Amino acid sequence: LKTMLKATSNTLNNVINLIFIAFIALGLLNKAYANEMSIEAEHMLTDKSKGLSTYTGHVIVKDEDITLWADTINVYFDSNNQVEKMEARGQQARFKSTQNDQPTNGKAAQILYFPQTEQAELIGQASLVQEESTLTGAHIKADLKAEKVEALSNTTQQRIKTTFQPKSK
Repeated sequence: LKTMLKATSNTLNNVINLIFIAFIALGLLNKAYANEMSIEAEHMLTDKSKGLSTYTGHVIVKDEDITLWADTINVYFDSNNQVEKMEARGQQARFKSTQNDQPTNGKAAQILYFPQTEQAELIGQASLVQEESTLTGAHIKADLKAEKVEALSNTTQQRIKTTFQPKSK
């Protein structure tokens, strides 16, 4: 009976730990991050000791104002289990933001997204499109909330290119 109770207790503890890790991975225990976040993928691996969840296979991350797509997304948590950073990689790493009633689309080989500050970095053949205006370069930094953008080139291969379209009256 003791052995059976111990085995049941261990199984229950494992289930509780698994549920806790799944909630962390989904951002549901993230008190400072006010928006609900959902993640879809073909595979997930969470390492609680490292504060890291890795999602692979046609990954989609959605919150209130942003959708992020990639082959692989790493979600990093701080010591308070708050989503600190998301790192998206792959040929199809891209995002769409609908903040300030101005849809903004971005894509790059690597996208870093910081949900608490609503900032993003697009690294490697980066492009940003808002309405019909475009910005391309090697590295683009965007503050989505403040609507600030900085573009960097790698001077030898990819210079910055911007196309502005006037707003219709």
